[in-house]
Amino acid sequence: MRIKVSLGISLGLVFSGAVGLAGCASFGFLPSRGFESAQRRIITSEIGRQEISVPRLELARRIRERGTGEGVRLIPILKGQSYEMETTPEYRIFNVKKGGVYELLGLQNADVIISAHDYVIRDPRAFPQYIALLKGQQSSSIEIRRDGSPLLLAIKITD
Repeated sequence: MRIKVSLGISLGLVFSGAVGLAGCASFGFLPSRGFESAQRRIITSEIGRQEISVPRLELARRIRERGTGEGVRLIPILKGQSYEMETTPEYRIFNVKKGGVYELLGLQNADVIISAHDYVIRDPRAFPQYIALLKGQQSSSIEIRRDGSPLLLAIKITD
């Protein structure tokens, strides 16, 4: 059983290490308005868990060399005949490169991205910004579905 809690949080369009992940609550943005309601995910114990240790210097090097986009595509999953915004949006990730930052974080081609740092991804263009912010964090998480099974990638950024 999953529980969803909605929080109204004002979000600026500033995405930098100084802001931190908590300040970019929903990792989605509306350029015309500059804010959006964040939808926080509460993870239950019914989800698999994979611990991933990521060296900060290696993360920074891969981001510097390849960027946070590196050709990765997040494609919305259509439910029924149309994309249902009332439900939690989900994106299938493609073009995860061997030796790239996404592989370092434990992601694989065809994984379904559900949330990052316990917040729903409302706009797939925001996910690379989340990746860039990881350099300044101690830990984070990415909730995915892999081969139909829910999985939490618990990421620890080490010095």
